Amino acid sequence: MSHEAGPDRKVLMVAYYFPPYGSVGFSIRAVKFVKFLPDFGWEPVVLTIEDRGNCHSLAARLSLDEIPPATRIHRAVTHEWIVRAPAGYAEAANCPPVLNPSGPLRRTLRLLRGLVLIPDEQVLWLPFAVSAGRQIVRDKGIKAIFATCPPFSVALVGALLSRLTRKPLVLDVRDDWISPQVLKDKPPIIQSVEKWMEAKAVNQATKVVLVTERSRTAFEQRYPRQKSKFEYIPNGCDLEEYRLDSGSGSETTLQGKFTILHSGSIVGCRSPWPFVRAIRILRENHPEIVGRLEVSFRGELLDEYRTMLTADDLGDIVRVDEFQTRESFLTSIRVAHVLLVIAYDQAPT
Repeated sequence: MSHEAGPDRKVLMVAYYFPPYGSVGFSIRAVKFVKFLPDFGWEPVVLTIEDRGNCHSLAARLSLDEIPPATRIHRAVTHEWIVRAPAGYAEAANCPPVLNPSGPLRRTLRLLRGLVLIPDEQVLWLPFAVSAGRQIVRDKGIKAIFATCPPFSVALVGALLSRLTRKPLVLDVRDDWISPQVLKDKPPIIQSVEKWMEAKAVNQATKVVLVTERSRTAFEQRYPRQKSKFEYIPNGCDLEEYRLDSGSGSETTLQGKFTILHSGSIVGCRSPWPFVRAIRILRENHPEIVGRLEVSFRGELLDEYRTMLTADDLGDIVRVDEFQTRESFLTSIRVAHVLLVIAYDQAPT
């Protein structure tokens, strides 16, 4: 059932990653909340970053065309470039050239960054976001605050805004923050601080939305006295984007081959190695099938995974592409026969 969003039903959406910044995986959930909340009587007002340091590449990102035209978007400056460039991170290629240390100095700066910027480097956005958010709440008649994380400093922004403005807070937690797998490489003092931060954010929230049943169970176990706060809303699917119509180009794109597609990044605790091994076994036992097979990996890959997938004996089967436009991405999904998902190794969610 659809409802019109009334002028007295406005929600402040605090989302660090929002078009045109942040990959599709980071921003798509917030974008779809913005799209569909008016159907339930809420008008979203967005608070996100103004990337003056140009630290966020715009390649393969959602465009502002994805956002309903009437949506009001407010931006607060972020200063990640201050710490990214000196620490020598890859993303810093787009940042202003502050200095370019190497060797022990670079390692030291990275260590200091991890010890000082808690829970993440995006905490540098916090004072500017809170200041802008308070003004928006006052000027726009905001009735509730919705903060989506990671980055987890956004949970702190939401909690502070809720406390300062006395508006109810909904936390949307897309990934685990303080699970043992996430915290295991951090010093004990940092682990304790981040656990305290999460508890403060949860205590301030009226509701906490989790994207998996396992995450909801983990939160219920950590905060047994607040079980009624936790809601499960999985990542959904906007079926309008996946309709096969005359303009999809399916007849020409598949070119008669059986197509397997992995669309998205493969980083961290996921590896395509079992799939690569299966392809090699298939080639050895059924070479006639391999000739009719095409496998496509589209998105960011670790260097070792790229090397694995571009090995000489896979060149006639596997294709590796960099980022693509949103339109091309959706067309690829529509026309593929099989969509490949590579699970996390011992994943907490």
